[in-house]
Amino acid sequence: MPLFALLLKIFYRKCDYFYSEFLVFSIYFHTFIFGVLCIYVLLEKLIDFKSILLTVILFIGLPIYLGLSLKRVFNETTAKTIFKSISLSIIYFLCLVLIFTMMIVASFV
Repeated sequence: MPLFALLLKIFYRKCDYFYSEFLVFSIYFHTFIFGVLCIYVLLEKLIDFKSILLTVILFIGLPIYLGLSLKRVFNETTAKTIFKSISLSIIYFLCLVLIFTMMIVASFV
């Protein structure tokens, strides 16, 4: 979450927000992701519901939620918000992959 907040701070450096406010946004966003994933896992386990459609909706819906929340909080144009949302998602995903890869490599050393 601190990494996501730092990326937000970099992307929205012209805003008059402090890092702590970006951290709060990051906490809210990750809490939403956790809640959605919990509901998804419960549906899958309790009802034995395995749906490709639900998985696709989940992985398309989360970036859409990020874009909508960035638009609401930072009040920028739709084009800027879409660009920043996509860029932020890609960079954050690549950072997470790099961190997890480093952890896996370190665990074997």
